[in-house]
Amino acid sequence: MKIMLTLAILLALIFAPTALGASSAPADSASREMSKDVLNTSPIAALKDLYEKNSEFHATMDKAFANMKDPDPNTADLWPSPRATNPWKGKKFDDLLQFFSEWYLLKPTPNGAWDEFNYIEKFAWFYYENEFGQKIVGEDPGLNWTKQFVEARREFLESQQSTETISQWLADPSIHMEQYIIPPDGFKSFNQFFIRDLKPGMRPIASPLDDSVLVSPADCVLNMIEPLTPGAKIPTKLNQKLNVTQLLNGSKYVSLFENGTAISCILMPTTYHHYHSVVSGKVVESDENISGEYWGIKDFATFYNARNFGYAANYSVFEQFRRGYLVIKTDEYGYVAMIPVGLDTIGSVIFEDKFAHVSDSNPVPVYKGEKLGHFEYGGSLVITLIQQGISSITTQQGQQIGIFSQCQECRAEQ
Repeated sequence: MKIMLTLAILLALIFAPTALGASSAPADSASREMSKDVLNTSPIAALKDLYEKNSEFHATMDKAFANMKDPDPNTADLWPSPRATNPWKGKKFDDLLQFFSEWYLLKPTPNGAWDEFNYIEKFAWFYYENEFGQKIVGEDPGLNWTKQFVEARREFLESQQSTETISQWLADPSIHMEQYIIPPDGFKSFNQFFIRDLKPGMRPIASPLDDSVLVSPADCVLNMIEPLTPGAKIPTKLNQKLNVTQLLNGSKYVSLFENGTAISCILMPTTYHHYHSVVSGKVVESDENISGEYWGIKDFATFYNARNFGYAANYSVFEQFRRGYLVIKTDEYGYVAMIPVGLDTIGSVIFEDKFAHVSDSNPVPVYKGEKLGHFEYGGSLVITLIQQGISSITTQQGQQIGIFSQCQECRAEQ
C-alpha cells in the first residue's frame, strides 16, 4: 500500500512509549477490559493462527524480522519521526501481535498524540526495503489478513465504542466545526464524525457556469505530476512510472490520457473527507471498488517528504492500491478521469450510488462540485487525469494557498 497516506496522512506526530514505541491511548475502563481479550479475538487471533499453522507464512514472517533495514541516511530526515534505527529491529512476532491489538482499538485524537498515522508510520518500517515484509502485506495469505484487519478496524470505528475522543475533535479550533453539520443527537461513531457534511455554502464552486475552469476535488494538498506521455505512463519527479492502464483497471479510455496531465490531491485526516467532481459533463465509465493492497508504500519517507506531502513522490505505488475511478466526458474540453485511492487502512472507496457502476451505454450527468463519494478514516488520495493537459495549478487573488503550522521559534523571536 503503497499507499497509503493516508493513504490519512499526516499531521504533527507525538510518540509516547509502548511495546513498539507508538503512543499509548487514553484508555477508559471499558477499553482496558477489551484489551485483555483482544489477543484472543478476530482479527488478532486470526493472525496468530496463520503464523502458527501456515509454515510458509511463518518462515516469511521470521525472515522479515531478520531483515529489518535501518533508514537511508539520505532520506532519514524526511520521515515524520526521524530515527537512526528501524524500530522493528530485535522484535518478534509477539510484538507484532501486540502492536495490532493496540491499533485495532485505537481511538484517534486530533493532536497527533494518538492517531492512525502513528501506526501507519510504525508499520511502514516493518516492510521498509524488506522483500519479506513486502510479501507479507502484498501477497496472500498476508494480503487477505490485512483485509480482515481493515474491515474489523472499520467496524470498530463505526461502533459506539469509538466515540470517546470525538469531543476532543469538536473542541479543536483547527477543525473549524462551525463549518460542519452536527447531528442534533450527536455523532454515534467516529466514522460518522469523520465523514461529516459541510453546511451549505461552505465551499463555493469557482465559476460554476464556466466549464473551462477546473476545481479541486477535495480539501487537500495539491501536487502536479509531470505530463503524461505515450505509453500510458506518468513519469514522476523520481523518474518512476505510473501505469495508467493499471490505474484505470484496463479501461478503454486509457489512450485518451497519454499526452495529458495528472494532479494528485492528498487528503489530511483533520479535513472534510468527501470528494467532488472537478468538471461538469457526463460520467461515461466508473468502477467503485478495484481490489488492491492496503499497505506497502516502499518509499514512505519520500512520500511524506518532511511534511511536503507527495512532492517528488513515486506515484507508481498507487496503481496497486484499492481504488475506484470515474471517466468524465466534458462538452468542449475533452475527458477527465478521477481516481480516488484508499491509502493505508482504507478498505474501499465509497461512491454515491448513481456513480458507482456507470457504462457509456448509460452515462450519468455530473456537475462541477457535485459530490461523488467519500473515504472513511485512514489515508486517502485523489488522482485526476486531464486529457488535454494543463501546465500549472492556478488560483485567484485572495484564495487560500496554504496553512501555517505553529512556529515556536517565531514566537520566541517576538
